[in-house]
Amino acid sequence: MRKKQLFLMLGMVAMLASCSQDELGGARTDGALTITATVDNGIGTRASTYDSDDVDIDECLLEVYDAEGSLVGSQLTGTPGGTEGTFTFTVSGLDPDAQYDFVFWADSKAAATYGGSLKERKLTDAADLAKALAFQGRIDNSRPADATAVTLTHAVAKVTLKTTGAMTTGDNVTLAMTGIADTWNVQTGTATGTAAKTYAYTLTADIAQPQTDAEVTTFYVPAPALGSTSDITLSYANASGSKQGSTSVTNVPLQANYRTVLKGDVAALFGGATATITASLDGDWNDQSGESVFPQTNTIETTGVGQITAEAVKAAAAIGNGTVIINGQINEADLQTIAAITDTKINLDLSQATLMNSDGTGNITEFPAAFQYNANTQSTSVLTGIILPSGIESLADNCFQRCVNLTSVTLPEGLKTIGSSAFQNTGITSIDFPASLETINGYAFSGSKLEGELVIPEHVTFPSNSPSPYATTTSVFSETNITSVVWNSPSPLQNHTFSSCKQLKTVTINDCGGIHFNAFGMGCTVSELIINMTTPPTIDSHRGEGFNSAEITSIKVPAEAVDTYQAADGWSYYDGVITAIE
Repeated sequence: MRKKQLFLMLGMVAMLASCSQDELGGARTDGALTITATVDNGIGTRASTYDSDDVDIDECLLEVYDAEGSLVGSQLTGTPGGTEGTFTFTVSGLDPDAQYDFVFWADSKAAATYGGSLKERKLTDAADLAKALAFQGRIDNSRPADATAVTLTHAVAKVTLKTTGAMTTGDNVTLAMTGIADTWNVQTGTATGTAAKTYAYTLTADIAQPQTDAEVTTFYVPAPALGSTSDITLSYANASGSKQGSTSVTNVPLQANYRTVLKGDVAALFGGATATITASLDGDWNDQSGESVFPQTNTIETTGVGQITAEAVKAAAAIGNGTVIINGQINEADLQTIAAITDTKINLDLSQATLMNSDGTGNITEFPAAFQYNANTQSTSVLTGIILPSGIESLADNCFQRCVNLTSVTLPEGLKTIGSSAFQNTGITSIDFPASLETINGYAFSGSKLEGELVIPEHVTFPSNSPSPYATTTSVFSETNITSVVWNSPSPLQNHTFSSCKQLKTVTINDCGGIHFNAFGMGCTVSELIINMTTPPTIDSHRGEGFNSAEITSIKVPAEAVDTYQAADGWSYYDGVITAIE
C-alpha cells in the first residue's frame, strides 16, 4: 500500500506595474493573490491489496476567513495545472496588512464523497468509503505576503482489515460502523456527527496459509483529529453463501491521520462462531508514535483445541477488567497457556467452554492441574477467579495448589470429586458445594483463606487414608480462617480436619461418624460445640484427653443426652462444660 502525502505549496507571485511578471514581491497592490497548490504524485492509493482502483485527488478547495471569522468572497476551486496534482488559486480583494485564515481541503470530486463549505464539509449519504480519502490544512492568522507554504494531512482515518486465516476469491466482508464523524469544520480542526456507514468488499484474489496478517481491504473513515471510537459489526460470507457469520468489535479507535488495523481470522466468522478480532491504532501515515490495542470483547471464541494464545487472553482481560470468557473447545495445553501468563491477573469464566482431550476428539471429565504452582512463584499467580466448565466430574490432585491470588471459585453441577490439595494455599474465601459433590480428599482446602461459616452437606464424604485414626491426616480445612462450621456429613471428623483453625469459634454437628482426637487440634479454641445427636459420636481420644490439644469451652447436646455425654469415653473429659441445648 503506497503512502499518501499531499503537499500544498503556496507561492505568491507579485505583478507590479513597474516590474516584470516573473518578479516575486508578495501580494499585489490591488489585493489579489496567486496561490499555487501542488499535490504530490504519490497520493494515489488502492482500496485493497487485491483491488487496483486508485483514489484520484482531483479537487482542491480554498476558503479564506477574516479576523472576525467571516468568509472572504466565496469558496474557490483550484484550477488543475499542466503537472499532475497541481492546482492554482487566485484570491482577490485581500488587505496586504490584514491577517487571514487560509483553509484548504482536497478530495476526489469524481467520487462525489464530500460536499459543503469547509466549515461544514460533509460526507455524502451515498459515499463510497473506498474512495473517501481526503486531506485538510490551514494557514492561520497570516498576512497574504507570509502565506508561503502548507502541508495538508489526512482528514480521515485509514481502516485496514487483515486476516490471520486463509480466504478465497469471492469471499465477502461487510463492516457496519456506528458513531463515526461525518461533518468537518476545517477551520477549527474539528469533526462532529454520529453517522452510521457500511463498507462492503469482495475478495478478488485468494489469501493462502500460512501467513500472520494478510491485508484483505482498506477504506477511509471520517474521524476527528483528536480521535474517537466506533462500534463495528464485521460480517463474513464465503463465495457460495454457505458459510457466514458476524462479530461485534467495540471501541474501535479512529483518529484523523492515523491508521486503524482490524486483525483476526475473518473466515472463522461462519456458522455463528465469533473470531477474535483486535483493533489497533497505528501512526504509520504520518510517522506519529503510539499504538493502543482494543479487543472486540472479553470473550474468546474457539472452534477447536489449541487455539488459545497469551496475547488474546491478555487483550480480552484488558477490556473485561480482568474477566476473560472462553466459549468453545479447550484442552490442557490451552489452560497451560493461560497459566504461563505472569503479567496479567485473570478472572477466568469457562462456563461456556468444553474441556477436550489433547487432540480434541473427545471430552474429558477431570479438570487437570494446569495451574498448580502457577507461574512458578506465588506472588505472580495469574488466576483471581475461575468458573469451571460443565461436564467436569472431578478436580485433579493439586489442581489449583498455591494459586494465592485465586479468591473466587464456582464449582459446576455434576462435579463429584475434589482431589487432594486441589485448593491448598489458595486465596479463596468461600466455597459453595454443588448438590452432585460426593467426595473431598485430604488437604483440599488446607492453608486457604476460607473464612466465615462453612457448611458441609450431608451428601459429602471424606475418605480416610489410613485404617488407624491416629495416622489419618486428612487436614481438609486446616489452617483456614473459618469462624463456624455446620457439619452434616456422615463421615467422621478426621485427624487434623480443622487443626490450626485459630479463628474457629462455633461448631455445629448434625451427623458424623466419629471425631478423631486431633480434629480440632493445634491451637483451636472452640467456644461452643453444638451436637444435635442423642448418641455421642465416638471420640478417638488420646490418653482420654478428649480432643487432645483443642480447647473446648462449651459443649451443648440434647437435654435428654447430657448425662450420657458426661459419662461417655472421651466426652467425660469435658463433663464440666457439657450442658443442654436451649
